[in-house]
Amino acid sequence: MFFALSGFLFFNSESSTFSAFISIWTNKLKRRFFSLLIPYVFWSVFWLLVYWGFQQWSGLQPYFGKPLISDYNFKMILDRIFINPFPSQLWFVRNLMVMMVFAPLFYLLNDKFSVLAAGFVIFLFFWRDWIIGGFGTSIFWFSLGAFLALNPRWHVYLGQLKRYWWLFSGGWIALCAGRYFILFQDTFSDYLQSLWYNTSIICGLVGIWFGYDVVYKECWSTGILTFTKVTFFVYVTHYNIIFFITKILNRTVLGRTPLIIYFTSIIMTIFICIISGMLFKRIMPRCYSFACGGRD
Repeated sequence: MFFALSGFLFFNSESSTFSAFISIWTNKLKRRFFSLLIPYVFWSVFWLLVYWGFQQWSGLQPYFGKPLISDYNFKMILDRIFINPFPSQLWFVRNLMVMMVFAPLFYLLNDKFSVLAAGFVIFLFFWRDWIIGGFGTSIFWFSLGAFLALNPRWHVYLGQLKRYWWLFSGGWIALCAGRYFILFQDTFSDYLQSLWYNTSIICGLVGIWFGYDVVYKECWSTGILTFTKVTFFVYVTHYNIIFFITKILNRTVLGRTPLIIYFTSIIMTIFICIISGMLFKRIMPRCYSFACGGRD
Protein backbone atom coordinates (compact mmCIF):
# COMPACT_ATOMS: atom_id res chain seq x y z
CA MET A 1 0.00 0.00 0.00
CA PHE A 2 2.74 2.49 0.96
CA PHE A 3 4.74 1.68 -2.18
CA ALA A 4 1.67 2.31 -4.33
CA LEU A 5 1.04 5.66 -2.66
CA SER A 6 4.73 6.59 -2.89
CA GLY A 7 4.82 5.72 -6.59
CA PHE A 8 1.67 7.72 -7.25
CA LEU A 9 2.90 10.81 -5.40
CA PHE A 10 6.39 10.61 -6.92
CA PHE A 11 5.06 10.57 -10.51
CA ASN A 12 2.05 12.82 -9.90
CA SER A 13 3.51 15.94 -11.55
CA GLU A 14 3.22 17.87 -14.79
CA SER A 15 5.85 16.29 -17.06
CA SER A 16 4.72 15.91 -20.66
CA THR A 17 8.22 15.02 -21.89
CA PHE A 18 11.01 12.83 -20.62
CA SER A 19 13.40 15.78 -20.28
CA ALA A 20 10.82 17.62 -18.15
CA PHE A 21 10.44 14.55 -15.97
CA ILE A 22 14.23 14.28 -15.51
CA SER A 23 14.32 17.86 -14.22
CA ILE A 24 11.54 17.11 -11.72
CA TRP A 25 13.12 13.78 -10.81
CA THR A 26 16.46 15.45 -10.01
CA ASN A 27 14.83 17.93 -7.65
CA LYS A 28 12.84 15.19 -5.95
CA LEU A 29 15.94 13.06 -5.45
CA LYS A 30 17.63 15.96 -3.68
CA ARG A 31 14.71 16.24 -1.28
CA ARG A 32 14.59 12.46 -0.75
CA PHE A 33 18.27 12.57 0.23
CA PHE A 34 17.26 14.48 3.36
CA SER A 35 13.89 12.83 3.96
CA LEU A 36 14.90 9.19 3.33
CA LEU A 37 18.66 8.54 3.10
CA ILE A 38 19.76 10.58 6.11
CA PRO A 39 17.12 9.06 8.47
CA TYR A 40 17.94 5.60 7.10
CA VAL A 41 21.63 5.92 7.90
CA PHE A 42 20.98 7.73 11.20
CA TRP A 43 18.71 5.03 12.63
CA SER A 44 20.82 2.20 11.24
CA VAL A 45 23.87 3.57 13.06
CA PHE A 46 21.84 4.42 16.18
CA TRP A 47 20.48 0.90 16.63
CA LEU A 48 23.86 -0.60 15.75
CA LEU A 49 25.36 1.34 18.67
CA VAL A 50 22.47 0.39 20.95
CA TYR A 51 22.95 -3.31 20.23
CA TRP A 52 26.71 -2.94 20.65
CA GLY A 53 26.16 -1.27 24.04
CA PHE A 54 23.89 -4.05 25.30
CA GLN A 55 26.33 -6.69 24.09
CA GLN A 56 29.01 -5.24 26.36
CA TRP A 57 27.08 -6.69 29.30
CA SER A 58 27.87 -10.40 29.40
CA GLY A 59 24.49 -11.25 30.90
CA LEU A 60 22.67 -9.68 27.97
CA GLN A 61 24.81 -11.02 25.12
CA PRO A 62 22.66 -14.13 24.48
CA TYR A 63 19.62 -11.92 23.86
CA PHE A 64 21.15 -9.63 21.26
CA GLY A 65 22.37 -11.95 18.54
CA LYS A 66 25.61 -13.38 17.28
CA PRO A 67 28.23 -12.69 16.11
CA LEU A 68 29.08 -9.88 18.49
CA ILE A 69 29.25 -6.47 16.87
CA SER A 70 32.72 -6.00 18.36
CA ASP A 71 33.81 -8.93 16.14
CA TYR A 72 32.41 -7.37 12.94
CA ASN A 73 34.78 -6.61 10.10
CA PHE A 74 34.40 -3.51 7.95
CA LYS A 75 32.24 -5.26 5.36
CA MET A 76 29.83 -6.54 8.03
CA ILE A 77 29.49 -3.06 9.52
CA LEU A 78 28.65 -1.59 6.11
CA ASP A 79 26.10 -4.36 5.57
CA ARG A 80 24.46 -3.59 8.92
CA ILE A 81 24.25 0.10 8.10
CA PHE A 82 23.22 0.11 4.44
CA ILE A 83 21.76 -3.30 3.55
CA ASN A 84 20.49 -5.23 6.57
CA PRO A 85 20.15 -2.80 9.49
CA PHE A 86 19.02 -3.95 12.93
CA PRO A 87 15.75 -2.05 12.51
CA SER A 88 14.65 -4.47 9.81
CA GLN A 89 11.52 -2.42 9.09
CA LEU A 90 13.82 -0.01 7.24
CA TRP A 91 13.73 -2.40 4.30
CA PHE A 92 10.81 -0.30 3.06
CA VAL A 93 12.89 2.90 3.02
CA ARG A 94 15.82 1.04 1.42
CA ASN A 95 13.71 -0.38 -1.39
CA LEU A 96 11.84 2.88 -1.86
CA MET A 97 15.12 4.74 -2.41
CA VAL A 98 16.13 2.19 -5.04
CA MET A 99 12.75 2.57 -6.77
CA MET A 100 13.17 6.34 -6.90
CA VAL A 101 16.69 6.13 -8.31
CA PHE A 102 15.33 4.04 -11.19
CA ALA A 103 12.21 6.19 -11.62
CA PRO A 104 13.22 7.34 -15.15
CA LEU A 105 13.14 3.70 -16.24
CA PHE A 106 9.56 3.38 -14.96
CA TYR A 107 8.67 6.53 -16.89
CA LEU A 108 10.24 5.28 -20.14
CA LEU A 109 8.62 1.87 -19.86
CA ASN A 110 5.22 3.42 -19.36
CA ASP A 111 5.75 5.96 -22.16
CA LYS A 112 7.39 3.74 -24.82
CA PHE A 113 6.56 0.18 -23.86
CA SER A 114 3.34 0.47 -21.89
CA VAL A 115 2.04 -2.95 -22.95
CA LEU A 116 5.32 -4.65 -21.97
CA ALA A 117 5.41 -2.74 -18.68
CA ALA A 118 1.82 -3.70 -17.91
CA GLY A 119 2.64 -7.34 -18.64
CA PHE A 120 5.62 -7.25 -16.29
CA VAL A 121 3.53 -5.70 -13.51
CA ILE A 122 0.83 -8.34 -14.01
CA PHE A 123 3.50 -11.05 -13.82
CA LEU A 124 4.69 -9.64 -10.49
CA PHE A 125 1.09 -9.62 -9.28
CA PHE A 126 1.03 -13.41 -9.58
CA TRP A 127 4.62 -14.16 -8.64
CA ARG A 128 6.37 -11.36 -6.79
CA ASP A 129 8.80 -13.45 -4.73
CA TRP A 130 11.19 -14.36 -7.52
CA ILE A 131 13.14 -11.15 -6.84
CA ILE A 132 15.13 -11.20 -3.61
CA GLY A 133 15.06 -8.59 -0.87
CA GLY A 134 11.37 -7.86 -1.24
CA PHE A 135 12.00 -6.04 -4.50
CA GLY A 136 9.32 -8.02 -6.33
CA THR A 137 6.70 -6.57 -4.00
CA SER A 138 8.33 -3.14 -4.16
CA ILE A 139 8.44 -3.01 -7.95
CA PHE A 140 4.85 -4.21 -8.34
CA TRP A 141 3.25 -1.67 -6.01
CA PHE A 142 5.51 1.24 -6.95
CA SER A 143 4.86 0.51 -10.64
CA LEU A 144 1.12 0.38 -10.01
CA GLY A 145 1.20 3.77 -8.31
CA ALA A 146 3.36 5.20 -11.11
CA PHE A 147 1.00 3.83 -13.77
CA LEU A 148 -2.03 5.45 -12.14
CA ALA A 149 -0.22 8.78 -11.81
CA LEU A 150 0.99 8.76 -15.43
CA ASN A 151 -2.41 7.72 -16.80
CA PRO A 152 -4.98 10.17 -15.33
CA ARG A 153 -7.82 8.69 -17.39
CA TRP A 154 -7.86 5.79 -14.95
CA HIS A 155 -8.79 8.16 -12.12
CA VAL A 156 -12.34 8.30 -13.45
CA TYR A 157 -12.69 4.53 -13.20
CA LEU A 158 -11.18 4.48 -9.72
CA GLY A 159 -13.59 7.18 -8.57
CA GLN A 160 -16.49 4.92 -9.45
CA LEU A 161 -15.26 2.41 -6.87
CA LYS A 162 -15.97 4.80 -4.00
CA ARG A 163 -19.56 3.63 -3.63
CA TYR A 164 -18.30 0.07 -3.12
CA TRP A 165 -15.76 0.86 -0.38
CA TRP A 166 -17.65 -1.34 2.10
CA LEU A 167 -17.46 -4.32 -0.28
CA PHE A 168 -13.70 -3.94 -0.73
CA SER A 169 -13.22 -3.50 3.02
CA GLY A 170 -15.18 -6.68 3.71
CA GLY A 171 -13.25 -8.54 1.03
CA TRP A 172 -9.98 -7.34 2.54
CA ILE A 173 -10.92 -8.65 6.00
CA ALA A 174 -12.08 -11.98 4.55
CA LEU A 175 -8.92 -12.41 2.46
CA CYS A 176 -6.67 -11.55 5.39
CA ALA A 177 -8.45 -14.08 7.57
CA GLY A 178 -8.28 -16.70 4.82
CA ARG A 179 -4.58 -16.09 4.31
CA TYR A 180 -3.82 -17.58 7.71
CA PHE A 181 -5.47 -20.77 6.46
CA ILE A 182 -3.62 -21.07 3.15
CA LEU A 183 -0.25 -20.34 4.75
CA PHE A 184 -0.45 -23.69 6.49
CA GLN A 185 -1.61 -25.64 3.45
CA ASP A 186 1.16 -27.23 1.39
CA THR A 187 -1.23 -27.73 -1.52
CA PHE A 188 -1.29 -23.99 -2.34
CA SER A 189 1.38 -22.97 -4.83
CA ASP A 190 3.56 -19.88 -4.48
CA TYR A 191 1.81 -18.04 -7.29
CA LEU A 192 -1.61 -18.68 -5.72
CA GLN A 193 -0.40 -17.36 -2.38
CA SER A 194 1.05 -14.33 -4.16
CA LEU A 195 -2.26 -13.77 -5.96
CA TRP A 196 -4.16 -14.05 -2.69
CA TYR A 197 -1.77 -11.69 -0.91
CA ASN A 198 -1.82 -8.96 -3.57
CA THR A 199 -5.59 -9.17 -4.04
CA SER A 200 -6.08 -8.63 -0.31
CA ILE A 201 -3.85 -5.54 -0.41
CA ILE A 202 -5.71 -4.08 -3.40
CA CYS A 203 -9.04 -4.60 -1.62
CA GLY A 204 -7.62 -3.01 1.52
CA LEU A 205 -6.15 -0.10 -0.43
CA VAL A 206 -9.47 0.72 -2.13
CA GLY A 207 -11.55 0.07 0.99
CA ILE A 208 -9.41 2.16 3.35
CA TRP A 209 -8.80 4.97 0.84
CA PHE A 210 -12.48 5.57 0.08
CA GLY A 211 -13.78 4.34 3.43
CA TYR A 212 -11.78 7.05 5.19
CA ASP A 213 -13.68 9.73 3.28
CA VAL A 214 -17.03 8.17 4.09
CA VAL A 215 -16.64 6.99 7.68
CA TYR A 216 -13.58 8.31 9.48
CA LYS A 217 -13.14 11.85 8.23
CA GLU A 218 -15.84 13.26 10.51
CA CYS A 219 -14.63 11.22 13.49
CA TRP A 220 -10.94 12.05 13.21
CA SER A 221 -10.25 13.95 16.43
CA THR A 222 -7.59 16.56 17.03
CA GLY A 223 -6.06 14.35 19.72
CA ILE A 224 -5.40 11.53 17.27
CA LEU A 225 -3.90 13.99 14.78
CA THR A 226 -1.43 15.03 17.49
CA PHE A 227 -0.14 11.47 17.72
CA THR A 228 0.23 11.20 13.95
CA LYS A 229 2.97 13.85 14.05
CA VAL A 230 5.41 11.27 15.45
CA THR A 231 4.44 8.39 13.17
CA PHE A 232 7.85 8.24 11.46
CA PHE A 233 9.58 8.06 14.84
CA VAL A 234 7.24 5.22 15.83
CA TYR A 235 8.06 3.50 12.56
CA VAL A 236 11.86 3.58 13.06
CA THR A 237 11.73 2.54 16.74
CA HIS A 238 8.79 0.17 17.22
CA TYR A 239 10.39 -3.08 16.03
CA ASN A 240 13.40 -2.93 18.31
CA ILE A 241 11.40 -1.61 21.27
CA ILE A 242 8.94 -4.49 21.03
CA PHE A 243 11.90 -6.86 20.71
CA PHE A 244 13.37 -5.58 23.99
CA ILE A 245 10.01 -5.63 25.79
CA THR A 246 9.28 -9.20 24.67
CA LYS A 247 12.68 -10.34 25.92
CA ILE A 248 12.04 -8.74 29.31
CA LEU A 249 8.49 -10.08 29.66
CA ASN A 250 9.66 -13.59 28.79
CA ARG A 251 11.85 -13.45 31.90
CA THR A 252 8.85 -12.73 34.13
CA VAL A 253 5.89 -14.86 35.22
CA LEU A 254 4.14 -13.76 32.01
CA GLY A 255 6.58 -15.95 30.08
CA ARG A 256 4.14 -18.82 30.54
CA THR A 257 1.35 -16.97 28.72
CA PRO A 258 2.51 -16.03 25.20
CA LEU A 259 -0.85 -14.49 24.26
CA ILE A 260 -0.69 -12.02 27.17
CA ILE A 261 2.90 -11.17 26.27
CA TYR A 262 1.84 -10.55 22.68
CA PHE A 263 -0.84 -7.98 23.50
CA THR A 264 1.03 -6.46 26.44
CA SER A 265 4.16 -5.88 24.36
CA ILE A 266 2.12 -4.19 21.61
CA ILE A 267 0.36 -1.81 24.02
CA MET A 268 3.60 -0.97 25.85
CA THR A 269 5.45 -0.41 22.57
CA ILE A 270 2.83 2.00 21.23
CA PHE A 271 2.84 3.95 24.48
CA ILE A 272 6.64 4.09 24.80
CA CYS A 273 7.23 5.03 21.16
CA ILE A 274 4.61 7.81 21.09
CA ILE A 275 5.67 9.35 24.41
CA SER A 276 9.39 9.08 23.54
CA GLY A 277 8.79 10.64 20.13
CA MET A 278 6.82 13.56 21.58
CA LEU A 279 9.46 14.19 24.26
CA PHE A 280 12.29 13.93 21.73
CA LYS A 281 10.53 16.39 19.46
CA ARG A 282 9.84 18.86 22.28
CA ILE A 283 13.27 18.71 23.97
CA MET A 284 15.48 18.50 20.86
CA PRO A 285 13.38 19.70 17.90
CA ARG A 286 16.32 20.22 15.54
CA CYS A 287 17.80 16.80 16.26
CA TYR A 288 14.35 15.26 15.86
CA SER A 289 13.87 16.98 12.52
CA PHE A 290 17.26 15.74 11.31
CA ALA A 291 16.69 12.16 12.48
CA CYS A 292 13.21 12.05 10.95
CA GLY A 293 14.04 13.65 7.63
CA GLY A 294 12.58 17.07 8.29
CA ARG A 295 9.21 15.70 9.40
CA ASP A 296 7.98 18.27 11.88
